[in-house]
Amino acid sequence: MQIEELLDSRRRLAEIFQPFFTLRSNSLLIKGLPGTGKTTLALSLLSSMGVKGLYISTRVSYTDLINQFPWAKDVLAEESVVSINPSDVSSKVSIVSDLRLASALTLLEKVMNASIHLKDGLIILDSFDALTKEISSEERSKMLKSIIAIADANNNIIVFISERPDDLELGYICDGIISLSYTIKNGFKLRKMSIEKLRGVRIDCPVLPFSLDCSFFHVINPLQNRCVLPTDDSRLFEPHKSMEGYISTGNKQLDAILDNGVKQGSVILLEVGDVNRQVLAYFLACIVLNTLRSKRPAITISSSERPYKSILRYLQAFCTREEINDYYTLFIFEKRDGKDEPYLANELTDDIVENERIFMSKYEEVMSRYGKSPLITYDLRWREMSASDRLGELISKLISGIRMIRSNGCVEIIINAAHMKSYEFSKQAADIHIKLVEEDGIPLLVIKRPYKGIYMFLFDNSKGYPYYRLIQMV
Repeated sequence: MQIEELLDSRRRLAEIFQPFFTLRSNSLLIKGLPGTGKTTLALSLLSSMGVKGLYISTRVSYTDLINQFPWAKDVLAEESVVSINPSDVSSKVSIVSDLRLASALTLLEKVMNASIHLKDGLIILDSFDALTKEISSEERSKMLKSIIAIADANNNIIVFISERPDDLELGYICDGIISLSYTIKNGFKLRKMSIEKLRGVRIDCPVLPFSLDCSFFHVINPLQNRCVLPTDDSRLFEPHKSMEGYISTGNKQLDAILDNGVKQGSVILLEVGDVNRQVLAYFLACIVLNTLRSKRPAITISSSERPYKSILRYLQAFCTREEINDYYTLFIFEKRDGKDEPYLANELTDDIVENERIFMSKYEEVMSRYGKSPLITYDLRWREMSASDRLGELISKLISGIRMIRSNGCVEIIINAAHMKSYEFSKQAADIHIKLVEEDGIPLLVIKRPYKGIYMFLFDNSKGYPYYRLIQMV
């Protein structure tokens, strides 16, 4: 994980929980079934809020904890069960107390001592169920109230971790309740954080998706993951250097995931599911802009639903006029609505044979002029709809085109959808299969061939040009 990604995840967690912590609430319940990410959230909170704390566990030792959460070395210090001394708590690190063999009375003593010496800290009880399983419900209730009262008196916050979603008493007495869960959709886990209560804090989005990539808690607010295309403060796209024999996707993360980017001579199937159009536009803008800014030609064969100006608005402001005029070829299927654009597009027809002739003429011109193999983006959805009665002829032309692309070291992106008749052909022809889809308001990028996992697609509006970041769903 890059350091900037970790810092960004810490910032997003702090934005959600800082108002709750600022109000001096004294207790937070994190509940969920085993494996939902409760411990990860608690430790990530300790890291994100910048407070000192005590982690009391009945589950794992310090060594096991650090093996699972390597980044936690910065916020956790090792102390033994017997020799732990809460007065040793510093202002920079937190203490791990291993109480797997301790009693409930030992727990209460630890919390009391830690609360007195911590001041304005965070005490994590993992898990409260296991720590109190040997005592009666009446004693448990008294202990719960005592722990919260002691923490409140010393301006500390107690974080209870529980695997009992039906623990009404614990839920009632805590100021905040976070419930973690996951569902299986399309073969992967979609994790959700439900904010049931944060006393005194307005909750605009009560259900938030999250990931446990690199054992850190990455939460995403769908209301904040919005595309804001730069205008007045736009900057030229900063290209990523392509490795020898490869073409960069324009995104450093995706290049690394695909092992150096896209190998020349490859065909990419970009499967578009139920997803915001801007996700597709940003994905394509990155790879096309990177190609143009690297002085390599690009050819785009548009769809009827993507007007001429709509395409250029994702490109013109982020590369030079020379780059878009000299290196970019755009085919369209409809008349342009104005003549004020600096670039002239090539108009196609409904005739498959004539379109093939026009395309081949332009392709040969590009190869001859630049001596470099172009990036070709082809929206096959519209072509199939406009030639549904001649699908066999269309696929035959596609096969010929793919052979030419492979032999010349080009890269072709075929845009298609699962319900199209040409989809199966696209799957068989593709070396790389990427799917864009949306689940619960969050766009996802799925790398299906070769299988490289599922990633949350986040618009990055900080660079001054179209860009995105990926967080793996784990």
